[in-house]
Amino acid sequence: MVEHRYWGESSPYEVLDAEAFRYLTVDQTIADYTRFARAVKLPFDMDASSNAPQAYYDLIRTAMPQNCSQDFVRIAQHVGDTITTGDPAEVAHLKDMFGTGALNDDDFARALVLGLDNWQIEMLSNVGTTSLFLSMCDAVEGAVEGVPGSAIPEEGVGLEKALPNFASWFKTDFIANRCMGAVLFSNTDNLTLYEDWLSPNSVACLDWTLNATSSGVIDLSPNSPRDRRYWWLTCNEPTLRTFQVPPPDDRPSLISRTITTDYAAGICSRLFPADKGYKYGLANGRTAETVNAHTGGWDYTDSTRLMWSNGEFDQWGTRGVSSKFRPGGPLQSTEEVPVFVVPGGHHCSDSFLSQSVNPGVKTVQEAEIAYIKKWVAEFYDQKSSTWFRGR
Repeated sequence: MVEHRYWGESSPYEVLDAEAFRYLTVDQTIADYTRFARAVKLPFDMDASSNAPQAYYDLIRTAMPQNCSQDFVRIAQHVGDTITTGDPAEVAHLKDMFGTGALNDDDFARALVLGLDNWQIEMLSNVGTTSLFLSMCDAVEGAVEGVPGSAIPEEGVGLEKALPNFASWFKTDFIANRCMGAVLFSNTDNLTLYEDWLSPNSVACLDWTLNATSSGVIDLSPNSPRDRRYWWLTCNEPTLRTFQVPPPDDRPSLISRTITTDYAAGICSRLFPADKGYKYGLANGRTAETVNAHTGGWDYTDSTRLMWSNGEFDQWGTRGVSSKFRPGGPLQSTEEVPVFVVPGGHHCSDSFLSQSVNPGVKTVQEAEIAYIKKWVAEFYDQKSSTWFRGR
Protein backbone atom coordinates (compact mmCIF):
# COMPACT_ATOMS: atom_id res chain seq x y z
CA MET A 1 0.00 0.00 0.00
CA VAL A 2 1.45 3.37 -1.04
CA GLU A 3 0.82 6.24 1.38
CA HIS A 4 0.23 9.66 -0.18
CA ARG A 5 3.05 11.94 0.87
CA TYR A 6 0.78 14.41 2.69
CA TRP A 7 -1.34 11.82 4.51
CA GLY A 8 -0.78 9.43 7.40
CA GLU A 9 2.77 9.57 8.71
CA SER A 10 4.19 10.89 5.44
CA SER A 11 3.60 14.65 5.74
CA PRO A 12 6.74 16.47 4.54
CA TYR A 13 5.93 19.46 6.76
CA GLU A 14 4.80 19.82 10.35
CA VAL A 15 3.18 23.19 9.63
CA LEU A 16 0.67 22.89 6.81
CA ASP A 17 0.25 26.47 5.66
CA ALA A 18 -0.30 27.59 2.07
CA GLU A 19 3.44 27.57 1.41
CA ALA A 20 3.74 23.95 2.57
CA PHE A 21 0.75 22.96 0.44
CA ARG A 22 2.29 24.25 -2.79
CA TYR A 23 3.39 20.69 -3.61
CA LEU A 24 -0.02 19.15 -2.87
CA THR A 25 -1.26 19.03 -6.46
CA VAL A 26 -2.53 16.42 -8.90
CA ASP A 27 0.65 16.66 -10.99
CA GLN A 28 2.87 16.11 -7.95
CA THR A 29 0.78 13.14 -6.87
CA ILE A 30 1.03 11.53 -10.32
CA ALA A 31 4.79 12.14 -10.31
CA ASP A 32 5.08 10.48 -6.89
CA TYR A 33 3.31 7.35 -8.02
CA THR A 34 5.27 7.23 -11.28
CA ARG A 35 8.56 7.47 -9.40
CA PHE A 36 7.42 4.78 -6.97
CA ALA A 37 6.49 2.42 -9.80
CA ARG A 38 9.87 2.90 -11.45
CA ALA A 39 12.03 2.70 -8.33
CA VAL A 40 10.33 0.27 -5.95
CA LYS A 41 11.95 -3.11 -5.29
CA LEU A 42 9.27 -5.55 -4.21
CA PRO A 43 9.95 -9.01 -2.73
CA PHE A 44 8.29 -10.74 -5.66
CA ASP A 45 10.08 -8.60 -8.30
CA MET A 46 12.72 -11.00 -9.60
CA ASP A 47 14.07 -8.64 -12.29
CA ALA A 48 14.55 -5.65 -11.04
CA SER A 49 -10.82 13.42 -15.29
CA SER A 50 -14.09 15.25 -15.42
CA ASN A 51 -16.49 17.66 -14.07
CA ALA A 52 -20.13 16.50 -13.92
CA PRO A 53 -22.92 19.08 -13.95
CA GLN A 54 -23.73 19.12 -10.25
CA ALA A 55 -25.38 15.71 -10.18
CA TYR A 56 -23.73 13.77 -7.35
CA TYR A 57 -26.77 13.38 -5.12
CA ASP A 58 -29.03 12.98 -8.14
CA LEU A 59 -27.52 9.55 -8.76
CA ILE A 60 -28.16 8.58 -5.14
CA ARG A 61 -31.74 9.81 -5.48
CA THR A 62 -32.43 7.50 -8.41
CA ALA A 63 -30.75 4.45 -6.84
CA MET A 64 -31.87 4.60 -3.19
CA PRO A 65 -35.24 3.27 -1.94
CA GLN A 66 -37.79 5.46 -3.65
CA ASN A 67 -40.04 6.05 -0.66
CA CYS A 68 -37.05 7.41 1.27
CA SER A 69 -35.90 9.36 -1.79
CA GLN A 70 -39.25 11.11 -2.21
CA ASP A 71 -39.38 12.08 1.45
CA PHE A 72 -35.83 13.45 1.34
CA VAL A 73 -36.84 15.59 -1.63
CA ARG A 74 -39.76 16.93 0.44
CA ILE A 75 -37.48 17.64 3.42
CA ALA A 76 -34.89 19.41 1.26
CA GLN A 77 -37.59 21.58 -0.33
CA HIS A 78 -39.00 22.46 3.09
CA VAL A 79 -35.59 23.35 4.51
CA GLY A 80 -34.77 25.55 1.52
CA ASP A 81 -38.14 27.28 1.59
CA THR A 82 -37.92 27.91 5.33
CA ILE A 83 -34.42 29.38 5.10
CA THR A 84 -35.34 31.49 2.08
CA THR A 85 -38.82 32.76 2.97
CA GLY A 86 -39.44 31.85 6.62
CA ASP A 87 -39.23 34.36 9.45
CA PRO A 88 -36.35 34.06 11.96
CA ALA A 89 -38.54 32.23 14.49
CA GLU A 90 -39.45 29.55 11.95
CA VAL A 91 -35.82 29.05 10.94
CA ALA A 92 -34.74 28.85 14.59
CA HIS A 93 -37.46 26.29 15.35
CA LEU A 94 -36.39 24.13 12.40
CA LYS A 95 -32.74 24.19 13.47
CA ASP A 96 -33.64 23.34 17.05
CA MET A 97 -35.54 20.27 15.83
CA PHE A 98 -32.23 18.95 14.54
CA GLY A 99 -30.11 20.10 17.48
CA THR A 100 -28.25 22.58 15.26
CA GLY A 101 -29.35 25.91 16.69
CA ALA A 102 -25.73 27.06 16.91
CA LEU A 103 -25.18 26.83 13.13
CA ASN A 104 -25.86 29.54 10.58
CA ASP A 105 -28.37 28.85 7.81
CA ASP A 106 -25.89 27.64 5.21
CA ASP A 107 -24.00 25.34 7.56
CA PHE A 108 -27.30 23.93 8.84
CA ALA A 109 -28.48 23.08 5.32
CA ARG A 110 -25.12 21.52 4.51
CA ALA A 111 -25.06 19.45 7.71
CA LEU A 112 -28.34 17.76 6.79
CA VAL A 113 -26.69 16.42 3.64
CA LEU A 114 -23.97 14.47 5.41
CA GLY A 115 -26.06 11.44 6.30
CA LEU A 116 -26.52 10.80 2.60
CA ASP A 117 -22.77 10.36 2.25
CA ASN A 118 -23.08 6.94 3.90
CA TRP A 119 -24.18 5.82 0.42
CA GLN A 120 -20.48 5.84 -0.49
CA ILE A 121 -19.66 3.07 1.99
CA GLU A 122 -22.49 0.74 1.04
CA MET A 123 -21.01 -2.75 0.69
CA LEU A 124 -22.36 -5.43 -1.62
CA SER A 125 -21.13 -8.03 0.85
CA ASN A 126 -23.62 -6.77 3.47
CA VAL A 127 -26.54 -8.70 2.03
CA GLY A 128 -29.04 -9.50 4.77
CA THR A 129 -27.85 -6.68 7.04
CA THR A 130 -29.04 -3.10 7.45
CA SER A 131 -26.40 -0.56 6.47
CA LEU A 132 -25.94 2.92 7.93
CA PHE A 133 -27.66 4.41 4.91
CA LEU A 134 -30.65 2.09 5.02
CA SER A 135 -30.92 2.50 8.79
CA MET A 136 -31.26 6.23 8.19
CA CYS A 137 -34.00 5.61 5.62
CA ASP A 138 -35.80 3.25 7.98
CA ALA A 139 -35.73 5.95 10.65
CA VAL A 140 -37.01 8.63 8.27
CA GLU A 141 -39.81 6.38 7.06
CA GLY A 142 -40.64 5.04 10.49
CA ALA A 143 -40.12 1.45 9.37
CA VAL A 144 -39.46 -1.15 12.05
CA GLU A 145 -37.78 -4.34 10.89
CA GLY A 146 -39.88 -7.40 11.55
CA VAL A 147 -42.91 -5.46 12.78
CA PRO A 148 -46.10 -6.18 10.78
CA GLY A 149 -47.77 -3.08 9.40
CA SER A 150 -44.59 -0.99 9.29
CA ALA A 151 -44.14 -1.38 5.53
CA ILE A 152 -43.86 2.00 3.81
CA PRO A 153 -45.75 2.98 0.64
CA GLU A 154 -43.71 3.70 -2.47
CA GLU A 155 -44.53 7.41 -2.31
CA GLY A 156 -43.12 7.69 1.23
CA VAL A 157 -44.81 8.87 4.42
CA GLY A 158 -44.91 12.58 3.59
CA LEU A 159 -43.27 15.64 5.10
CA GLU A 160 -45.38 15.72 8.27
CA LYS A 161 -43.97 12.38 9.43
CA ALA A 162 -40.62 12.29 7.65
CA LEU A 163 -39.34 15.65 8.95
CA PRO A 164 -39.57 14.89 12.70
CA ASN A 165 -38.37 11.34 12.08
CA PHE A 166 -35.28 12.62 10.26
CA ALA A 167 -34.67 15.24 12.95
CA SER A 168 -34.80 12.59 15.66
CA TRP A 169 -32.35 10.33 13.78
CA PHE A 170 -30.06 13.28 13.11
CA LYS A 171 -29.81 14.23 16.78
CA THR A 172 -29.47 10.75 18.23
CA ASP A 173 -27.57 8.86 15.52
CA PHE A 174 -25.67 11.50 13.55
CA ILE A 175 -24.72 14.37 15.87
CA ALA A 176 -24.16 12.32 19.03
CA ASN A 177 -20.39 12.24 19.68
CA ARG A 178 -19.63 13.14 16.04
CA CYS A 179 -17.37 16.11 16.75
CA MET A 180 -15.77 14.42 19.74
CA GLY A 181 -15.07 11.39 17.58
CA ALA A 182 -13.46 13.56 14.90
CA VAL A 183 -11.04 15.00 17.45
CA LEU A 184 -10.13 11.63 18.96
CA PHE A 185 -9.79 9.94 15.55
CA SER A 186 -7.42 12.66 14.34
CA ASN A 187 -5.01 11.96 17.20
CA THR A 188 -4.33 15.68 17.42
CA ASP A 189 -1.84 17.07 19.93
CA ASN A 190 -3.84 20.30 20.13
CA LEU A 191 -6.82 19.21 22.21
CA THR A 192 -7.12 22.62 23.87
CA LEU A 193 -8.08 24.13 20.50
CA TYR A 194 -11.05 21.79 20.23
CA GLU A 195 -12.66 22.00 23.65
CA ASP A 196 -15.92 23.13 22.03
CA TRP A 197 -15.91 19.91 19.96
CA LEU A 198 -15.74 17.57 22.94
CA SER A 199 -19.28 17.68 24.30
CA PRO A 200 -21.50 14.75 23.15
CA ASN A 201 -23.96 17.01 21.30
CA SER A 202 -21.48 19.52 19.89
CA VAL A 203 -22.01 20.77 16.33
CA ALA A 204 -18.81 22.83 16.28
CA CYS A 205 -17.26 20.55 13.63
CA LEU A 206 -20.21 21.39 11.35
CA ASP A 207 -19.62 25.14 11.72
CA TRP A 208 -17.70 26.52 8.74
CA THR A 209 -18.10 30.24 9.47
CA LEU A 210 -14.45 30.31 10.61
CA ASN A 211 -12.41 33.37 11.49
CA ALA A 212 -8.81 34.21 12.27
CA THR A 213 -9.05 32.54 15.69
CA SER A 214 -10.94 29.39 14.63
CA SER A 215 -9.22 26.10 15.36
CA GLY A 216 -9.46 25.05 11.71
CA VAL A 217 -7.53 28.16 10.68
CA ILE A 218 -4.83 28.32 13.38
CA ASP A 219 -4.22 24.57 13.74
CA LEU A 220 -1.79 23.93 10.90
CA SER A 221 -0.66 20.51 12.13
CA PRO A 222 -0.95 17.36 9.96
CA ASN A 223 -3.44 15.92 12.47
CA SER A 224 -5.95 18.76 12.32
CA PRO A 225 -9.50 17.33 12.64
CA ARG A 226 -10.54 19.77 9.89
CA ASP A 227 -8.45 17.71 7.45
CA ARG A 228 -6.83 20.70 5.80
CA ARG A 229 -5.01 18.45 3.31
CA TYR A 230 -8.25 17.19 1.80
CA TRP A 231 -9.69 20.68 1.70
CA TRP A 232 -6.56 22.09 0.06
CA LEU A 233 -6.85 19.61 -2.81
CA THR A 234 -10.54 20.46 -3.08
CA CYS A 235 -9.85 24.20 -3.21
CA ASN A 236 -6.66 24.01 -5.26
CA GLU A 237 -7.71 21.63 -8.03
CA PRO A 238 -11.13 22.90 -9.16
CA THR A 239 -11.98 19.84 -11.22
CA LEU A 240 -11.71 17.81 -8.02
CA ARG A 241 -14.11 20.09 -6.18
CA THR A 242 -16.33 17.95 -4.04
CA PHE A 243 -18.75 20.82 -3.58
CA GLN A 244 -21.83 18.70 -3.88
CA VAL A 245 -24.60 21.05 -4.83
CA PRO A 246 -28.16 20.40 -6.07
CA PRO A 247 -28.88 19.18 -9.60
CA PRO A 248 -30.40 21.49 -12.20
CA ASP A 249 -33.85 22.86 -11.42
CA ASP A 250 -35.57 20.43 -13.77
CA ARG A 251 -34.70 17.49 -11.48
CA PRO A 252 -35.79 16.81 -7.89
CA SER A 253 -33.12 17.48 -5.27
CA LEU A 254 -32.22 15.51 -2.15
CA ILE A 255 -30.49 18.58 -0.71
CA SER A 256 -31.51 22.18 -0.15
CA ARG A 257 -31.01 24.50 -3.11
CA THR A 258 -29.54 27.07 -0.71
CA ILE A 259 -26.30 25.04 -0.91
CA THR A 260 -24.23 26.67 -3.66
CA THR A 261 -20.69 26.64 -5.00
CA ASP A 262 -20.32 30.19 -3.62
CA TYR A 263 -20.99 28.84 -0.13
CA ALA A 264 -18.34 26.15 -0.55
CA ALA A 265 -15.83 28.54 -2.15
CA GLY A 266 -16.29 30.75 0.90
CA ILE A 267 -15.02 27.90 3.07
CA CYS A 268 -11.83 27.85 0.99
CA SER A 269 -11.24 31.57 1.42
CA ARG A 270 -11.69 31.35 5.20
CA LEU A 271 -9.72 28.14 5.67
CA PHE A 272 -6.75 29.25 3.56
CA PRO A 273 -6.08 32.99 3.78
CA ALA A 274 -3.26 34.21 1.55
CA ASP A 275 0.08 33.34 3.15
CA LYS A 276 3.52 34.58 2.02
CA GLY A 277 2.10 35.14 -1.45
CA TYR A 278 0.88 31.54 -1.78
CA LYS A 279 -2.77 30.97 -2.67
CA TYR A 280 -4.93 27.97 -3.53
CA GLY A 281 -6.00 27.40 -7.14
CA LEU A 282 -9.48 28.92 -6.98
CA ALA A 283 -8.07 32.11 -5.47
CA ASN A 284 -5.55 32.24 -8.33
CA GLY A 285 -8.30 32.02 -10.95
CA ARG A 286 -8.10 28.30 -11.71
CA THR A 287 -11.33 26.74 -12.93
CA ALA A 288 -12.52 23.26 -13.79
CA GLU A 289 -11.90 24.18 -17.43
CA THR A 290 -8.28 25.01 -16.60
CA VAL A 291 -7.69 21.60 -15.10
CA ASN A 292 -9.60 19.73 -17.82
CA ALA A 293 -7.49 21.49 -20.45
CA HIS A 294 -4.41 20.14 -18.69
CA THR A 295 -5.63 16.58 -18.05
CA GLY A 296 -7.90 16.05 -21.05
CA GLY A 297 -10.95 15.53 -18.84
CA TRP A 298 -13.54 13.21 -20.31
CA ASP A 299 -11.68 13.27 -23.63
CA TYR A 300 -8.54 11.57 -22.27
CA THR A 301 -8.80 8.12 -23.83
CA ASP A 302 -5.46 7.80 -25.62
CA SER A 303 -3.93 5.76 -22.82
CA THR A 304 -1.69 2.73 -22.54
CA ARG A 305 -2.40 -0.11 -20.11
CA LEU A 306 -4.99 1.87 -18.21
CA MET A 307 -8.37 0.40 -17.28
CA TRP A 308 -11.43 2.21 -15.92
CA SER A 309 -13.67 0.64 -13.28
CA ASN A 310 -16.84 2.17 -11.87
CA GLY A 311 -19.74 1.21 -9.66
CA GLU A 312 -23.13 1.53 -11.31
CA PHE A 313 -24.44 3.49 -8.32
CA ASP A 314 -21.20 5.22 -7.24
CA GLN A 315 -22.14 8.73 -6.14
CA TRP A 316 -19.01 9.99 -7.91
CA GLY A 317 -19.93 8.13 -11.08
CA THR A 318 -21.24 11.22 -12.82
CA ARG A 319 -17.64 12.51 -12.99
CA GLY A 320 -16.14 9.37 -14.55
CA VAL A 321 -15.82 8.01 -18.05
CA SER A 322 -18.98 5.93 -17.61
CA SER A 323 -21.08 8.99 -16.83
CA LYS A 324 -24.25 9.55 -18.81
CA PHE A 325 -23.22 13.22 -18.91
CA ARG A 326 -20.01 12.48 -20.82
CA PRO A 327 -20.17 14.03 -24.30
CA GLY A 328 -20.85 11.20 -26.70
CA GLY A 329 -22.11 8.97 -23.90
CA PRO A 330 -20.27 6.59 -21.57
CA LEU A 331 -16.86 5.46 -22.79
CA GLN A 332 -17.16 2.07 -24.46
CA SER A 333 -14.78 -0.70 -23.46
CA THR A 334 -12.15 -1.89 -25.95
CA GLU A 335 -9.21 -4.26 -25.73
CA GLU A 336 -6.86 -1.27 -25.59
CA VAL A 337 -8.98 0.74 -23.12
CA PRO A 338 -10.98 -1.65 -20.91
CA VAL A 339 -13.97 -0.15 -19.10
CA PHE A 340 -15.81 -2.03 -16.34
CA VAL A 341 -19.03 -1.14 -14.53
CA VAL A 342 -19.90 -3.17 -11.42
CA PRO A 343 -23.65 -3.94 -11.60
CA GLY A 344 -25.28 -2.37 -8.55
CA GLY A 345 -21.82 -1.30 -7.38
CA HIS A 346 -21.03 1.62 -5.11
CA HIS A 347 -17.80 3.51 -4.48
CA CYS A 348 -14.74 1.26 -5.01
CA SER A 349 -16.80 -1.92 -4.75
CA ASP A 350 -14.15 -3.77 -6.76
CA SER A 351 -11.32 -2.66 -4.45
CA PHE A 352 -12.09 -5.13 -1.67
CA LEU A 353 -11.69 -8.90 -1.92
CA SER A 354 -14.53 -9.30 0.58
CA GLN A 355 -16.89 -7.91 -2.04
CA SER A 356 -16.24 -10.85 -4.38
CA VAL A 357 -19.14 -12.68 -2.74
CA ASN A 358 -21.20 -10.55 -5.11
CA PRO A 359 -21.20 -12.16 -8.59
CA GLY A 360 -20.93 -8.82 -10.39
CA VAL A 361 -17.92 -7.73 -8.34
CA LYS A 362 -16.28 -11.14 -8.78
CA THR A 363 -16.65 -10.97 -12.56
CA VAL A 364 -15.12 -7.48 -12.74
CA GLN A 365 -12.27 -8.35 -10.37
CA GLU A 366 -11.36 -11.45 -12.37
CA ALA A 367 -11.37 -9.45 -15.61
CA GLU A 368 -9.19 -6.74 -14.04
CA ILE A 369 -6.70 -9.32 -12.79
CA ALA A 370 -6.59 -10.97 -16.20
CA TYR A 371 -5.68 -7.66 -17.86
CA ILE A 372 -2.99 -6.92 -15.29
CA LYS A 373 -1.44 -10.38 -15.77
CA LYS A 374 -1.56 -9.92 -19.54
CA TRP A 375 0.10 -6.49 -19.38
CA VAL A 376 2.79 -7.64 -16.95
CA ALA A 377 3.59 -10.59 -19.23
CA GLU A 378 3.81 -8.24 -22.22
CA PHE A 379 6.21 -6.01 -20.29
CA TYR A 380 8.58 -8.88 -19.51
CA ASP A 381 8.30 -10.25 -23.05
CA GLN A 382 9.21 -6.82 -24.41
CA LYS A 383 12.04 -6.46 -21.91
CA SER A 384 13.37 -9.90 -22.78
CA SER A 385 13.33 -9.26 -26.54
CA THR A 386 15.10 -5.93 -26.02
CA TRP A 387 17.79 -7.68 -23.97
CA PHE A 388 18.35 -10.30 -26.68
CA ARG A 389 18.62 -7.63 -29.41
CA GLY A 390 21.27 -5.90 -27.34
CA ARG A 391 23.43 -9.03 -27.05
